[in-house]
Amino acid sequence: ASICTMGANASALEKEIGPEQFPVNEHYFGLVNFGNTCYCNSVLQALYFCRPFREKVLAYKVQPRRKESLLTCLADLFNSIATQKKKVGVIPPKKFISRLRKENELFDNYMQQDAHEFL
Repeated sequence: ASICTMGANASALEKEIGPEQFPVNEHYFGLVNFGNTCYCNSVLQALYFCRPFREKVLAYKVQPRRKESLLTCLADLFNSIATQKKKVGVIPPKKFISRLRKENELFDNYMQQDAHEFL
């Protein structure tokens, strides 16, 4: 496995843990919780680390632009994570959460939800 080298863009966590812990092409980003969206964030992170799924979503991103949907928002989110200069950090999935709330009334609130219902 390839190892990344730490440059000026390295976070404090990256420097503390050490470069040998971060494969070159991986990014580890938490997602901001927008009022009980942890159920969604945990599923999105699991899907991001399912490499075949992530690659298909990222491939969808480069296709000609379509009307905004959950898939286009997911592709934008995954692309945002994959193209970060830093290896670790936090990203707000605002656009995805907003689209989710528009498309499914079950999630158009700030109530606690179950990850399996979201998935």
